[in-house]
Amino acid sequence: MYVMRIEDYRRREHPSYRIFEGLQELVHSMEQLQNNWLYVNVDQWDRDPVHMPIDYLDEQALDHLA
Repeated sequence: MYVMRIEDYRRREHPSYRIFEGLQELVHSMEQLQNNWLYVNVDQWDRDPVHMPIDYLDEQALDHLA
């Protein structure tokens, strides 16, 4: 039970999946993030890179989506 609580706490501290509403939000959250994956829609990025959603995923979230 204790191990499950610790894992849940770590997930909340460092979420495996998160959507940032733009570059400013991502930059402000950098100290909370681990070395994981960022996904952006390239077409949207070309139009408005500052205000486009950015997906943050770790390996576990990528496995789940695959």
